[in-house]
Amino acid sequence: MNSKILLTEIWNSGWFQVISITVLALVFIQIVSRLTTKKNPEEQAKLDEWHDDPANYRAGIFYYNPKDKRWFPPKRIAAMGWTINFSNPIAVSILAAFFIIIFLMIFLTS
Repeated sequence: MNSKILLTEIWNSGWFQVISITVLALVFIQIVSRLTTKKNPEEQAKLDEWHDDPANYRAGIFYYNPKDKRWFPPKRIAAMGWTINFSNPIAVSILAAFFIIIFLMIFLTS
């Protein structure tokens, strides 16, 4: 199969747009989060303590800390980006809206 035809089929299927929007949204969230998080040393020490506490992780991977008001705290390995604070209803709503939009885009373009 010709590569130009294959790329055209991928573009027309809508998957390229879904993946592109997803990547752009994640990059935007990370940029905004980095620009807006300026903590004083005492507050940062408390956040670091919560971050390092294994009791704040469900099944070892899902961050759940009702005391932490951040929507997207850093992952255990900070260089890997952010995770969702599943105890925060706003963060869970953002995640649900994100998946609903993706599913709507897939089903409406089919």
